[in-house]
Amino acid sequence: MDKVKECLANCNRAKDTIVLYMGDIDVRYQIPKKAMEGGDLQAILKDTVERYVEVITWVVKDGWDLVVLGVHPTTLAGHNPDVNTPHWGDCAFRNSICLAWNEKVKAATLGLGAKYVSVFDLLVDENNLTRMEYFVDYCHLSYDKCFPLFLDRLREAGVKGA
Repeated sequence: MDKVKECLANCNRAKDTIVLYMGDIDVRYQIPKKAMEGGDLQAILKDTVERYVEVITWVVKDGWDLVVLGVHPTTLAGHNPDVNTPHWGDCAFRNSICLAWNEKVKAATLGLGAKYVSVFDLLVDENNLTRMEYFVDYCHLSYDKCFPLFLDRLREAGVKGA
């Protein structure tokens, strides 16, 4: 929480909107790894999301205009424990974790009166597999293809300045 407070010290409540994004490495690597090593997936998700929601709650209660972004899907890349390009498990498993993450974070965010924005549904096909044309590599989104999608969703959510 100290890092969040430190970052917000340079912001202006009257003019600035805070955007939080967290979970990319969690859903691609940490959560699936713990689950596949025998952990209870639902308990792991619950614990991780609850810690994130503590930050979201603090930001909202401290009076900030807040937008929380949902995680994007993971790529089709298979299991790869290399710490430089980590993926644990297959795409379908990781994307199911993304969906669960997004549902939990969205419910908590909207319940606190903050805005929630996600493009996850635009980046997967009908089988919940990632549409790779939106990515430039093993995990990074294509700016040219994805930024307009984010802008549209920000506008739909009523985010000022979008």
